[in-house]
Amino acid sequence: MASIERRADDTVKSYAALCDYCAMGPARSLDLLAERYRSGTDPVPTRRATSLKDWSRSQDWQARARAYDDMLAQEAQELHTAKYLAALEAHRLRAAEAGQGVYIVATRLLRRMNEELDDLELSPATLGVLLRAYQTALDLEAHALGIDQLLPELEKGEAR
Repeated sequence: MASIERRADDTVKSYAALCDYCAMGPARSLDLLAERYRSGTDPVPTRRATSLKDWSRSQDWQARARAYDDMLAQEAQELHTAKYLAALEAHRLRAAEAGQGVYIVATRLLRRMNEELDDLELSPATLGVLLRAYQTALDLEAHALGIDQLLPELEKGEAR
């Protein structure tokens, strides 16, 4: 989680105010922080806007707040990326499982057709269903393996 690095020139009060300032988000302002401090009943680092402005100027609060915002943005991006990768992996596993299931059904159908070949009337539609089942199974498995991306990379490696 993003944090604000404490520096040697931060006092306990100025650092607490800096943390409150950064927590206000991109719409932060020293005047709004001072107003919040003056209107509250909880203990605060200061109720004087001039103290906040002095601390901000001498301890570089603007740059530190930007760095804090950048850290938050980076964490949000990393979380989004992790969720997206997890969703891709779940999709890959579902596609692989579906492909295996369709492949099993197609194989059973083919086995049954072979066993009953002498008594079975094969129509183009029956063979078409069988072929589409195998093609679907293979397409799902290829999708799960990422073959559309893997093959060009493998071909590049062979060309070297």
